[in-house]
Amino acid sequence: MFFARSVAFITLQTLGRVTFASSALTESLLAQGLLGSHFGVPGVNAFFDYVIAGGGTAGLTLAKRLAENNSVTVAVIEAGDFYEFSNGNFSEIPAYAAEFTGSYPLLKNPLLDWYQYTERQAVSCGYFGIRSSRGSYQKWADLTGDDSYNFDNFAKYFRKSAQFHPPDMEARIPNATTLYDQSAFSPTGGPLQIGYPVWVNPISSWIGLGLNALGLKQLPGMTDGNLFGWTYTAFTIDPRSQTRSSSEASYLREALTKGTNLIVYKNTMAKKVVFDGNKQASAILVESGGITYQIKAAKEVIVSCGAFRSPQLLMVSGIGPRATLARLQIPVLSNLRGVGQNMWDHIAFSPAFAVDLTTHSQLSSPHFAEEQRAAYNANRTGFARLPDGAVSDSIREQLDAFASDWPDYEHLFLDGYFGYANDSSGAPTDGRNYVSSSCALTNPFSRGNVTISSSNTNDYPLISPNWLVDPRDRQVAVAGFKQARAVFTNNATRPIVLGDEVFPGLNVSTDAEILDLIQRSAAASYHASATCAMGKAENSMAVLDSKAKVYGVRGLRVVDASAFPVLPPGHPSSTICKQRALAVLSLDADRDYEQMLLLRR
Repeated sequence: MFFARSVAFITLQTLGRVTFASSALTESLLAQGLLGSHFGVPGVNAFFDYVIAGGGTAGLTLAKRLAENNSVTVAVIEAGDFYEFSNGNFSEIPAYAAEFTGSYPLLKNPLLDWYQYTERQAVSCGYFGIRSSRGSYQKWADLTGDDSYNFDNFAKYFRKSAQFHPPDMEARIPNATTLYDQSAFSPTGGPLQIGYPVWVNPISSWIGLGLNALGLKQLPGMTDGNLFGWTYTAFTIDPRSQTRSSSEASYLREALTKGTNLIVYKNTMAKKVVFDGNKQASAILVESGGITYQIKAAKEVIVSCGAFRSPQLLMVSGIGPRATLARLQIPVLSNLRGVGQNMWDHIAFSPAFAVDLTTHSQLSSPHFAEEQRAAYNANRTGFARLPDGAVSDSIREQLDAFASDWPDYEHLFLDGYFGYANDSSGAPTDGRNYVSSSCALTNPFSRGNVTISSSNTNDYPLISPNWLVDPRDRQVAVAGFKQARAVFTNNATRPIVLGDEVFPGLNVSTDAEILDLIQRSAAASYHASATCAMGKAENSMAVLDSKAKVYGVRGLRVVDASAFPVLPPGHPSSTICKQRALAVLSLDADRDYEQMLLLRR
């Protein structure tokens, strides 16, 4: 879906605007010229230089960067709408970040959610401003044969992609000392905003004590390629308004005010990539309100539909495993076995404790929720290796093979009740305050897959995440769960814990019982990746080259998390920003090469 975003304070300079006023601030949708000039007309064939399918984190950032060249035109095709129009303030106020993200099937927003479910599993039923480890990026560079993906080459794009705001220590509580490295960001970076919430949950300082007790040290952010430790997390929020910043709030909003060469087709479904007789991508067939038409591309088509929908769009367009396409009578343009394969994700699971502090649990009280609608929690996160002996020597060796600085798991803390990941529907209503000590696997061995059941993108892709299918993941998950428990069962945190563990409870104690609980309660971290993986030409499972170009056809790229060859540890939004930057540079290089050929002629 489209656009999770925040308030942007921009002086009214243009003709097209929609303004929303409150006693605290004014929010405006601004555009150069008439507002309607920036939106496509359904049912009318149109022609652009670049056509991007997907208006999420990757698509909007790439669209804005391309549109900075006023001589080119860019179209973005998006199945959804502005979140402000379909989700109230739930997508703006970070306290509501967890709404509609659980696994409870009846608690969904039909304007936001695909209502898309995984295939039945045999074994298991915000972004943070974090960069991954040096070793994980080197792994990426090695798999693609392209050193532009190592950490040092990533760094300049990390610095450019966001404007960093240090924490307001006068507004934050005294025991929330936050270490950070401002040199990791450029003073002219942006337009994405990265900063810290003013309100700090009191549980945070106790979490720090608990992590210290496990041997983790506080780090100055997680921006230098070192993840072993814990930190107060910087968020993609605008500290001026304390609301969420996103690709829509930053990249798209800025693009609309800078020119008229970026056009958005909202509520429009990409149906198929159209190719000419030379296997050159020439258009995307789309559908708006039941009307089918084409949006044509003079230069390139770019697929940015995410880890599930990007492989689907490739397959219905004739790019993918021959057997799958033949079964559905889809003509094969490029037989790529890796389309839809190699899926990674960071699954999470959490013991929960009642605590003698105010946490997010109080939002279950309507009166408190109304009073605190603009307040939200400050998360801490930490990455670690499992203690010696927690897993077998063989698994320890295989974990280390990822990279020496690749953490085994991540500590994530939710100031509320996680339980069976049913959103707020499964939380206790006894008025007590809860905290969940979540553990996420950061280097899983299990790989999922995505395939299709028809040639119609209105039919959901078939998703099999295959969590914990590999027995090595089960052993790591059990060891990680024990570490998550230990944060709130050591002497540093016991003073604020009320009674024994609430979920799952002390009766879940053996490895077999813990594994059974994890299999029934694990949830995605929404980091699904690598289903259209980059790789060297000799890799039979590679879908893209290192510049995100699809093998076997021309004029088509995939630029989103599905293009990752591996999912680095941590949170991938910063990595996606850099990947998009490389794609833009590659597009620039291609244009320069074309110009050189024309001059030689």
